[in-house]
Amino acid sequence: MKKSLIFLALGSVFATAQAADISVFGAVDTGLMFSHSKVSGESADNTLSMESSMNETSSFGIAGSEDLGNGMKVAFHLENEFASDSGKMATENKLFDREARITLEGGFGALSLGRMGALSGATGTYDIVYLVGDSFDGGDNNIFGLTGAGVYDNMITYQTPEFAGFQVTGQYSFKNDTAEDFKGIEGKASADRYAGIAATYTIGNLQTVIAYDQMMWGSKETGANREKDQHNVYLGGNYDFGLLKLFAMGQYVKGARDFAGTEDFFGSLEEDGVALQSREGFDGWGLHLGTIMPVAGGDWTVAVYYADGELDDGHGEYDFGAPYQGNLSRVNVDLKFYGITTRYVYPLSEQASLYVGAGYGERKYDVSGTDTPKDGAAENFSGSTKEKIGQVYAGLSYVF
Repeated sequence: MKKSLIFLALGSVFATAQAADISVFGAVDTGLMFSHSKVSGESADNTLSMESSMNETSSFGIAGSEDLGNGMKVAFHLENEFASDSGKMATENKLFDREARITLEGGFGALSLGRMGALSGATGTYDIVYLVGDSFDGGDNNIFGLTGAGVYDNMITYQTPEFAGFQVTGQYSFKNDTAEDFKGIEGKASADRYAGIAATYTIGNLQTVIAYDQMMWGSKETGANREKDQHNVYLGGNYDFGLLKLFAMGQYVKGARDFAGTEDFFGSLEEDGVALQSREGFDGWGLHLGTIMPVAGGDWTVAVYYADGELDDGHGEYDFGAPYQGNLSRVNVDLKFYGITTRYVYPLSEQASLYVGAGYGERKYDVSGTDTPKDGAAENFSGSTKEKIGQVYAGLSYVF
């Protein structure tokens, strides 16, 4: 009797799967990377390690859709990233960290709700900006000179039907990370939120994209004490010549916290052992040129990045301890970044691939500012720091 019930249940599941067109998918990517980093005045850090997701993102998921008739369809997509070298989930407290959406499609376009990659997030269904304009679709591991967004909770996305090669996609997140209970209320100005819009145009072998997105940082502060929102503008495209596919991207940013790979900058730059805090972020621009070309049965990808930005912050806060607690210092940071990277991928089958890659990048910071202690005269400071980054890697990926 129990066996009959089990077979009946399995039969119902398979019947439902067939009716709803459900599929399981994923990828496993593992390899070895030698990384080099060197900061001016410090010893070099050289590391050989096993890494995940250097070519394909190690992930697994389930997706499905059902035809509702009259040109309408409902679909879902659930996907989780994991570290294939350890089996660990990529994001704590999230089962489907890469995507968890439900979508209604029809003649009006597509409306999606849930957790999704942003237009400039280089992840998931709505990976638009960097898929079109960057040969590496968001950089090559540690080498990336531009700025983008991420994957966010509470997202609503609307995508128009394609008309004469044109398509527009808009997004809004009511709160980027629900797990951050301490960081504001969903839908309120106290929460970190995201908004973006992108327009694509495809004609023949040419694809283009123009996009704008904004990170609205949540804060209970007002006026000069509030973190300034981040604004990004993108213009890019690619053209398939047959023998090679050429990519180009230009970007302007204002108030960026992760400009040219500097997401840890505000915690790492120190003056007399005290980390700089900033509410302004970097203003600047970046460029990318890249290509993908078939070579000896595989694909060879090459990219160069350049970025130039400046932080001019009148609210850099230092805490040196009494009598200097809570003092304001004007801090100016001029940053230049350049990087070059390459990867070769050779297919062993339709699903399996071998790959090898290498890259080099360099960031130069010119820092100056003024300390204004409560008790004592103002003091000027200046200096420069150079950070060098190198990588060589190889691995195996399997997509199913």
